[in-house]
Amino acid sequence: MKLSKEQIEEIKKLYKEGANQIEIAKQFNVKQSTITYWVNQEYRENKIRTLVEKFRNLPREKKVEFQKGRTEYMREYQRRLRKNKL
Repeated sequence: MKLSKEQIEEIKKLYKEGANQIEIAKQFNVKQSTITYWVNQEYRENKIRTLVEKFRNLPREKKVEFQKGRTEYMREYQRRLRKNKL
């Protein structure tokens, strides 16, 4: 499940008000690590850095395969967005 910008802002607000990450995760039906990702800048930066490094170390064939999958995912995502707007 992808969180909307409004949901992310609500998560940050709840966390700043003192809500527990586990409680917030249950409310939004996501894992606690997802809440950590959005409320902890250092965790988010480290996660992104790790993923970028993993991608850089992939063999060329795997990078091409990954990019094709990503392109198809984005096409399908755009199709769903257009369909839902109609």
